[in-house]
Amino acid sequence: MIVENNIGLQLLKYINVSESEAIESVLHKPVTSAFAFVKCSGRYLIGFNTWRNQWEFPAGRIEENETPKECAIRELFEETSQKVSSLKYVGLFEVYDKKLNAVKYRMAYYSEVRELEEFHKNNEMNKIMLWDLKTDIGYFDEVDKKMLELCKRLERQDKVDDHKNH
Repeated sequence: MIVENNIGLQLLKYINVSESEAIESVLHKPVTSAFAFVKCSGRYLIGFNTWRNQWEFPAGRIEENETPKECAIRELFEETSQKVSSLKYVGLFEVYDKKLNAVKYRMAYYSEVRELEEFHKNNEMNKIMLWDLKTDIGYFDEVDKKMLELCKRLERQDKVDDHKNH
């Protein structure tokens, strides 16, 4: 286990597979949710979830006949009023839900934007902000934050590897 959050969800591992392998794999089922990590001006978009009373990344449950990427785009818009032209797949994560005694999988996507669209409050999020990942904002889900940190570390490693190969 890498980290556990306050509701008993444990991040077990990052799985290094392509997006198509993550979707098609029989080993990594069920993929139940998708995340949108959106960077703007060097900081990350987060929303305040009124149901859980905490800041979190835009994410949600994948609906029937929806791809994980479509889910990430939809949840990003529904929760934060933001639209992105593209999302890059950045990771598949295995999590264990202690309450349900079940292993699930999450897919994460990334986009960078120049500026944010106007935010409209909704039934789930009542405010958004750009966060540097360091400033104390109160409780932030440890599993979600660690997922982003792992994606960032892998992205930095890819840049190092690309530089070595040129």
